[in-house]
Amino acid sequence: MQENTLSDAQQQIEMLRESAAGYVGRNIDMKRLRARRGTLPGYEAEHLRHMAELGWLGIVVPEVYGGLGLGFAELAVVLQELGKGLMADPLVPATFAARVLLHGDNEALKQTLLPRLLDASLLPCVAWQEGLGSLDTAAIETRVEADGAADLLLSGAKRFVAGAAGAGGFIVSARGATGCGLYWIDAKAQGLTIHHEQRADETPSGLLQFDKVRVTLPSGQCGQPGGPCRT
Repeated sequence: MQENTLSDAQQQIEMLRESAAGYVGRNIDMKRLRARRGTLPGYEAEHLRHMAELGWLGIVVPEVYGGLGLGFAELAVVLQELGKGLMADPLVPATFAARVLLHGDNEALKQTLLPRLLDASLLPCVAWQEGLGSLDTAAIETRVEADGAADLLLSGAKRFVAGAAGAGGFIVSARGATGCGLYWIDAKAQGLTIHHEQRADETPSGLLQFDKVRVTLPSGQCGQPGGPCRT
Protein backbone atom coordinates (compact mmCIF):
# COMPACT_ATOMS: atom_id res chain seq x y z
CA MET A 1 0.00 0.00 0.00
CA GLN A 2 2.81 2.41 0.90
CA GLU A 3 4.59 1.71 -2.41
CA ASN A 4 1.45 2.59 -4.40
CA THR A 5 0.93 5.78 -2.39
CA LEU A 6 4.48 6.94 -3.07
CA SER A 7 4.03 6.16 -6.74
CA ASP A 8 0.81 8.17 -6.87
CA ALA A 9 2.50 11.10 -5.14
CA GLN A 10 5.39 11.05 -7.59
CA GLN A 11 2.98 10.88 -10.49
CA GLN A 12 1.17 13.95 -9.18
CA ILE A 13 4.47 15.82 -8.93
CA GLU A 14 5.46 14.95 -12.48
CA MET A 15 2.07 16.02 -13.81
CA LEU A 16 2.48 19.38 -12.10
CA ARG A 17 6.02 19.72 -13.44
CA GLU A 18 4.88 19.04 -16.99
CA SER A 19 1.98 21.44 -16.63
CA ALA A 20 4.23 24.23 -15.35
CA ALA A 21 6.89 23.62 -18.01
CA GLY A 22 4.22 23.72 -20.71
CA TYR A 23 2.81 26.93 -19.30
CA VAL A 24 6.21 28.61 -19.37
CA GLY A 25 6.83 27.40 -22.90
CA ARG A 26 3.54 28.88 -24.11
CA ASN A 27 3.77 32.19 -22.28
CA ILE A 28 7.39 33.20 -21.88
CA ASP A 29 8.31 36.41 -23.66
CA MET A 30 11.69 37.78 -22.58
CA LYS A 31 11.21 41.04 -24.44
CA ARG A 32 7.96 41.61 -22.58
CA LEU A 33 9.60 40.67 -19.28
CA ARG A 34 12.39 43.21 -19.82
CA ALA A 35 9.88 45.91 -20.75
CA ARG A 36 7.95 45.22 -17.53
CA ARG A 37 10.93 45.96 -15.29
CA GLY A 38 10.40 48.96 -13.09
CA THR A 39 6.65 49.01 -13.74
CA LEU A 40 3.72 48.24 -11.47
CA PRO A 41 2.35 45.85 -10.33
CA GLY A 42 5.52 43.94 -11.28
CA TYR A 43 3.77 40.92 -12.80
CA GLU A 44 1.21 40.12 -15.47
CA ALA A 45 -2.33 40.11 -14.06
CA GLU A 46 -3.33 37.52 -16.63
CA HIS A 47 -0.67 35.15 -15.27
CA LEU A 48 -2.35 35.27 -11.87
CA ARG A 49 -5.68 34.35 -13.47
CA HIS A 50 -4.08 31.47 -15.39
CA MET A 51 -2.46 30.18 -12.21
CA ALA A 52 -5.87 30.19 -10.57
CA GLU A 53 -7.40 28.27 -13.47
CA LEU A 54 -4.65 25.65 -13.20
CA GLY A 55 -5.23 25.32 -9.46
CA TRP A 56 -1.73 26.45 -8.48
CA LEU A 57 -2.93 29.14 -6.06
CA GLY A 58 -4.49 26.36 -4.01
CA ILE A 59 -1.74 23.74 -4.10
CA VAL A 60 -1.12 23.95 -0.34
CA VAL A 61 -4.66 25.01 0.60
CA PRO A 62 -6.83 22.22 2.08
CA GLU A 63 -9.72 20.90 0.00
CA VAL A 64 -12.24 22.10 2.59
CA TYR A 65 -11.44 25.65 1.44
CA GLY A 66 -11.44 24.76 -2.26
CA GLY A 67 -7.73 24.05 -2.64
CA LEU A 68 -5.89 20.98 -3.93
CA GLY A 69 -4.76 19.88 -0.47
CA LEU A 70 -1.23 18.99 -1.61
CA GLY A 71 2.12 19.89 -0.06
CA PHE A 72 5.29 21.88 -0.50
CA ALA A 73 6.93 19.22 -2.68
CA GLU A 74 4.19 19.77 -5.27
CA LEU A 75 4.47 23.53 -4.93
CA ALA A 76 8.25 23.40 -5.30
CA VAL A 77 8.21 21.73 -8.71
CA VAL A 78 5.80 24.35 -10.05
CA LEU A 79 7.97 27.18 -8.69
CA GLN A 80 11.10 25.58 -10.15
CA GLU A 81 9.63 25.50 -13.65
CA LEU A 82 8.14 29.00 -13.38
CA GLY A 83 11.47 30.27 -12.08
CA LYS A 84 13.20 29.06 -15.23
CA GLY A 85 11.03 31.49 -17.16
CA LEU A 86 11.17 34.27 -14.51
CA MET A 87 7.42 33.83 -14.05
CA ALA A 88 7.09 32.73 -10.40
CA ASP A 89 5.46 35.99 -9.24
CA PRO A 90 2.85 36.39 -7.85
CA LEU A 91 2.49 32.74 -6.87
CA VAL A 92 4.97 33.09 -4.01
CA PRO A 93 3.30 36.00 -2.14
CA ALA A 94 -0.15 34.49 -2.76
CA THR A 95 0.88 31.12 -1.30
CA PHE A 96 2.60 32.78 1.65
CA ALA A 97 -0.57 34.71 2.45
CA ALA A 98 -2.70 31.58 2.14
CA ARG A 99 -0.54 29.70 4.61
CA VAL A 100 -0.58 32.58 7.11
CA LEU A 101 -4.36 32.72 6.90
CA LEU A 102 -4.63 28.97 7.38
CA HIS A 103 -2.53 29.10 10.55
CA GLY A 104 -4.60 31.95 11.98
CA ASP A 105 -7.59 31.39 14.23
CA ASN A 106 -10.18 33.52 12.43
CA GLU A 107 -12.39 31.02 10.63
CA ALA A 108 -14.71 33.68 9.23
CA LEU A 109 -11.77 35.46 7.60
CA LYS A 110 -10.54 32.20 6.06
CA GLN A 111 -13.98 31.51 4.62
CA THR A 112 -14.11 35.04 3.19
CA LEU A 113 -10.60 35.51 1.82
CA LEU A 114 -9.37 32.08 0.70
CA PRO A 115 -12.00 31.51 -2.04
CA ARG A 116 -11.21 34.94 -3.47
CA LEU A 117 -7.50 34.15 -3.41
CA LEU A 118 -8.07 30.83 -5.16
CA ASP A 119 -10.06 32.37 -8.02
CA ALA A 120 -7.61 35.32 -8.31
CA SER A 121 -10.24 37.93 -7.53
CA LEU A 122 -8.10 39.00 -4.55
CA LEU A 123 -4.35 38.97 -3.93
CA PRO A 124 -3.63 39.19 -0.19
CA CYS A 125 -0.04 39.89 0.86
CA VAL A 126 1.78 39.49 4.15
CA ALA A 127 3.40 42.60 5.68
CA TRP A 128 5.75 41.61 8.48
CA GLN A 129 9.25 43.03 7.89
CA GLU A 130 10.06 46.50 9.16
CA GLY A 131 13.80 47.14 8.94
CA LEU A 132 16.86 46.42 6.86
CA GLY A 133 18.81 43.26 7.55
CA SER A 134 16.31 41.66 9.89
CA LEU A 135 14.33 38.45 9.45
CA ASP A 136 13.24 38.34 13.08
CA THR A 137 9.48 37.89 13.04
CA ALA A 138 9.26 39.19 16.62
CA ALA A 139 10.99 42.52 15.79
CA ILE A 140 7.69 44.40 15.60
CA GLU A 141 7.25 48.09 16.28
CA THR A 142 3.91 48.45 14.47
CA ARG A 143 1.25 48.94 17.15
CA VAL A 144 -2.46 48.50 17.68
CA GLU A 145 -4.37 50.44 20.30
CA ALA A 146 -7.97 50.19 21.43
CA ASP A 147 -10.50 52.64 20.06
CA GLY A 148 -13.66 51.91 21.99
CA ALA A 149 -14.98 48.44 22.71
CA ALA A 150 -15.07 47.05 19.18
CA ASP A 151 -12.23 48.54 17.14
CA LEU A 152 -8.46 48.89 17.08
CA LEU A 153 -6.27 51.51 15.44
CA LEU A 154 -3.08 50.28 13.74
CA SER A 155 -0.04 52.51 13.25
CA GLY A 156 3.47 51.85 11.99
CA ALA A 157 5.34 50.85 8.85
CA LYS A 158 6.16 47.68 6.93
CA ARG A 159 8.78 47.15 4.25
CA PHE A 160 9.70 44.56 1.59
CA VAL A 161 6.07 43.55 0.96
CA ALA A 162 6.13 41.30 -2.10
CA GLY A 163 3.17 41.74 -4.45
CA ALA A 164 2.00 44.93 -2.73
CA ALA A 165 1.26 46.82 -5.95
CA GLY A 166 -1.46 44.36 -6.92
CA ALA A 167 -2.69 43.48 -3.44
CA GLY A 168 -6.30 43.82 -2.38
CA GLY A 169 -5.30 43.76 1.27
CA PHE A 170 -2.56 42.93 3.74
CA ILE A 171 -2.04 40.59 6.68
CA VAL A 172 -0.13 42.84 9.06
CA SER A 173 1.77 41.88 12.20
CA ALA A 174 1.39 44.32 15.08
CA ARG A 175 1.96 44.52 18.80
CA GLY A 176 -0.71 45.59 21.29
CA ALA A 177 -1.36 45.71 25.02
CA THR A 178 -1.94 41.95 25.18
CA GLY A 179 0.81 40.85 22.82
CA CYS A 180 1.31 40.20 19.11
CA GLY A 181 -1.36 39.56 16.52
CA LEU A 182 -2.03 39.51 12.78
CA TYR A 183 -4.59 41.88 11.31
CA TRP A 184 -6.35 42.10 7.95
CA ILE A 185 -6.15 45.57 6.41
CA ASP A 186 -7.90 46.39 3.13
CA ALA A 187 -5.61 48.03 0.57
CA LYS A 188 -8.01 50.96 0.32
CA ALA A 189 -8.29 51.51 4.06
CA GLN A 190 -8.19 55.11 5.21
CA GLY A 191 -4.83 55.93 6.76
CA LEU A 192 -2.87 53.40 4.69
CA THR A 193 -0.27 54.77 2.26
CA ILE A 194 1.52 52.45 -0.17
CA HIS A 195 4.86 53.32 -1.73
CA HIS A 196 7.14 51.12 -3.82
CA GLU A 197 10.87 50.48 -3.83
CA GLN A 198 12.83 48.70 -6.55
CA ARG A 199 14.72 45.56 -5.67
CA ALA A 200 18.01 44.60 -7.32
CA ASP A 201 16.16 42.90 -10.19
CA GLU A 202 14.02 46.03 -10.67
CA THR A 203 10.85 44.38 -9.42
CA PRO A 204 8.75 46.44 -6.98
CA SER A 205 8.65 45.93 -3.23
CA GLY A 206 5.97 47.53 -1.07
CA LEU A 207 6.62 50.09 1.65
CA LEU A 208 3.47 50.54 3.75
CA GLN A 209 2.69 53.36 6.16
CA PHE A 210 -0.20 52.97 8.62
CA ASP A 211 -1.61 56.05 10.33
CA LYS A 212 -4.30 54.95 12.78
CA VAL A 213 -5.86 52.51 10.33
CA ARG A 214 -9.08 51.15 11.78
CA VAL A 215 -9.37 47.39 12.36
CA THR A 216 -12.92 46.20 13.02
CA LEU A 217 -12.98 43.09 15.18
CA PRO A 218 -13.37 40.19 14.94
CA SER A 219 -13.47 40.09 11.12
CA GLY A 220 -10.16 41.88 10.70
CA GLN A 221 -8.17 39.87 13.22
CA CYS A 222 -6.22 36.92 11.79
CA GLY A 223 -4.29 35.77 14.85
CA GLN A 224 -5.18 36.03 18.52
CA PRO A 225 -3.32 38.85 20.33
CA GLY A 226 -1.30 37.55 23.23
CA GLY A 227 -0.13 34.46 21.37
CA PRO A 228 3.02 34.12 19.24
CA CYS A 229 3.31 36.23 16.09
CA ARG A 230 2.66 33.81 13.26
CA THR A 231 4.27 34.98 10.01
